Amino acid sequence: GVSQNTAIKVLSELQSEGFIRKIKRKGTVVANNKKAISIKLLVPSQTSVEQWLSHFIGMKMFPALKEAARQTGSEIEPVSEDHLALIQPSMGDNTGMIVFQSLSKQTEEFLRTHSIPFVMLHATGPVNPSIPDARTDMKRGAYMAVRHLISSGRRRIAFLGGPLTYSFILPRFQGYLKALKEAGIKFDWDLVKEAGSPPIEEAASVKELLSIDRPADAIFAVNDRRALNILDYCKKNKIRIPEDLSIVGYDNIPETAMVKPALTTIDPHIDHLCVQVITMMLKLMDGENVSNYRAAPEIIIRESSASAN
Repeated sequence: GVSQNTAIKVLSELQSEGFIRKIKRKGTVVANNKKAISIKLLVPSQTSVEQWLSHFIGMKMFPALKEAARQTGSEIEPVSEDHLALIQPSMGDNTGMIVFQSLSKQTEEFLRTHSIPFVMLHATGPVNPSIPDARTDMKRGAYMAVRHLISSGRRRIAFLGGPLTYSFILPRFQGYLKALKEAGIKFDWDLVKEAGSPPIEEAASVKELLSIDRPADAIFAVNDRRALNILDYCKKNKIRIPEDLSIVGYDNIPETAMVKPALTTIDPHIDHLCVQVITMMLKLMDGENVSNYRAAPEIIIRESSASAN
């Protein structure tokens, strides 16, 4: 289901875009009587629809996409890129495609050959300028996280994530570097940890960060899962949060508000992103020019990053 807050945001943004309107005593109605549009959400190759829907991003994104589509009188369903050629013959003329995260040259050629309008959603790498693109601003989000830590008195701020070459980690590292540079804090490779996914590797990284000559006094983790694992390690090893170490995550998953201490995090506003990509799809199919969209992130300040002073 969709939360009440998400539904309200969806309605508000769709109304501002002109896709729905409110009529006295009739409530909210679709703003035009055009034929309902069928939207396919293209899940990347080698990922099944079931796998995507069970992943955090799918669980958060698809209900918001579905609600935004429903409010405009349209419908959306996920399909695998692996089965696109099999599905295409059953697609009507009033069908558009939202391509999640990545677009191969082969798929792009297929969509263009069959005159299927498409937009990119949550791309993590460069996108052809001719393709409408809606994504979160990961660099800005990371910048905000590190700026917050700096403003709370932290100076030895570590960056903990996977390989920096990963397309969804590099922008966050760039935001981290930007915040340090603006504050006049010298960058230190000792504070950068490219840890693997198992919690044991993250634990080893935290142990190293706290054992060097000038130990970390804060950690920016590239996602909340990692941040929660760090929090768990600190609790087991009697490291006080935030007195000994501040922690900031990224994604604003539900657990961040439930743990003690509650975790400061970045909300990338996936809900805003989903509304905008639906409106972009509808405009594109209506023959309008469509501009790219960047969802503005928000920092959610909680107990894990209190002032060092």
